[in-house]
Amino acid sequence: MSDTPPSDRDVPPDGNATRTLECRVPEMDCPTCAGKVENSVERLSGIDAIDPRVTSGRLVVEYDPTRTTEAEIRERVRAAGYEIESASAEHTFSVPEMDCASCASKVENALESTDGVGEIETRPASGRVTVTLADGTATETATAAIERAGY
Repeated sequence: MSDTPPSDRDVPPDGNATRTLECRVPEMDCPTCAGKVENSVERLSGIDAIDPRVTSGRLVVEYDPTRTTEAEIRERVRAAGYEIESASAEHTFSVPEMDCASCASKVENALESTDGVGEIETRPASGRVTVTLADGTATETATAAIERAGY
């Protein structure tokens, strides 16, 4: 999910202070590269987990938005010497009350009608939704759509 503005430091309305950033880092294609990226990102406060996936060139970071931002995470990846493919970004949101197919459908409908939202994957069994946001689309756009759906 574009660099996120400073308002990303606010605690999400659901009280869950963990967010997930998944981005493509195509040149991170070996364990040594993954180690460089991981060492750079883990220097930030608020990093809960880092999962560099070298076989797919993806980096998944779970973080506390009250302590760091996506922009800071992206900057640490660049500081390690790697570029991030930025056509769009995936974000995973915790929606614990979305626990059935009907709930997931409501969330999907709200997100589908939101500018800047691309792919949507709801997982009602785990209460999570993953969306792809276009460059320049703030994560708050997706959270507002989820809230409009009643979650």
